[in-house]
Amino acid sequence: MSIRFESPHLITTFVIDSIDIFICPFHIGLLNIRIHFPEDLKTNDILHFGDLFRILIANEEEMFKVKVGFNENSLYLVRDFILQGLLVDFTAYIDNRTADSTTYFGSLPFFIDERMYVISFLPILNESKIIKKELYRIGELNGYDENGDAYVGASNPDYFERYYEEKVYDRWGDTTYYVTSDTHFSCVTKEKGKIGKQLSQQMYGEHFYGLLLFFYYKLVLLKLSHDYSRVEVEKDIKKVELLTIMITTFTSKYYLPEINSTSAGKEIFRDVKRVFRIEKLYEDVKHSIAILDKNQDNWDGKRLNYLIQILTIYTVISGIFGMNLVIEELGTLTFSRLKSYSIYEWLVLFVIFSGIFISFAMGFFFIKRWLNEKRSRKRKLF
Repeated sequence: MSIRFESPHLITTFVIDSIDIFICPFHIGLLNIRIHFPEDLKTNDILHFGDLFRILIANEEEMFKVKVGFNENSLYLVRDFILQGLLVDFTAYIDNRTADSTTYFGSLPFFIDERMYVISFLPILNESKIIKKELYRIGELNGYDENGDAYVGASNPDYFERYYEEKVYDRWGDTTYYVTSDTHFSCVTKEKGKIGKQLSQQMYGEHFYGLLLFFYYKLVLLKLSHDYSRVEVEKDIKKVELLTIMITTFTSKYYLPEINSTSAGKEIFRDVKRVFRIEKLYEDVKHSIAILDKNQDNWDGKRLNYLIQILTIYTVISGIFGMNLVIEELGTLTFSRLKSYSIYEWLVLFVIFSGIFISFAMGFFFIKRWLNEKRSRKRKLF
């Protein structure tokens, strides 16, 4: 079914081929919307579309630049269109609590902005020359400016050169380029026929899932980094332990430094990994949580020392006085006998019963805490 798109400089239709929802560990969900454009749509139109359609939450001026819907009488903002038009039945399962809760939809306090990431396959006419300036525009989704002219977010040729060196993979230069930025991953090619079809299938096959995996890595690491910043060592003992378990589980079960076996795939995703700063984020999170864990161990050591001192006092008092003054009378203790106790015997009696109570209470809370931690680890990871 055709979907209508309206913006100040573009009115067109597009087709949604599929909607995929990925439920991932660490309470992260990913939504993928695969779109097919009309064949006569220009490259500038596609960049303009991608730049505006990806906006989910922004200021009022940006949000009302674009409307999407099934017809011109029912147009929505992009976020409302996704939730009310495409995922009507699914919204009942979305957790809409605030960002202070464990899970929520909408605001990502640990992420850069509230915009979707764009992946595209862009076939170019054979007679068109692919220059570095255009590759920059593609990478940054520079469509149209306020006057409807082709927009370029930079003017320095040296900057275009540096951008090209950092974010463009040109193994098949002059015909095919891969551009990777923080907002857009694109295959730009002049190839047609069998080779063009193969590149398209590869882009929406192994390259798509490879990038999706690295994007997930980035989200997990940013989430862990954000959770670390909100932890108070002395108060959030459970959170510190869970953070340590989460980074250990992520490292051992999910984090794969290499995800492609071909030489070209390794080189492409080496660039993706570098642009997403996966290694830097991973090392920062590991280092931060290692420091947090060390501080937690120091704090636990102090608490253990305080507990030992208290128990030692109980042991000494009950050992010196209790065996001789009170213990033999506990079985036949009566109220009239209690009235004749001296202040020292009352002290020993208090120590004995409070010690027994504390021992049982500590055992109960230890078992309760162990069971709660076991359940919370599963909820936190999945």
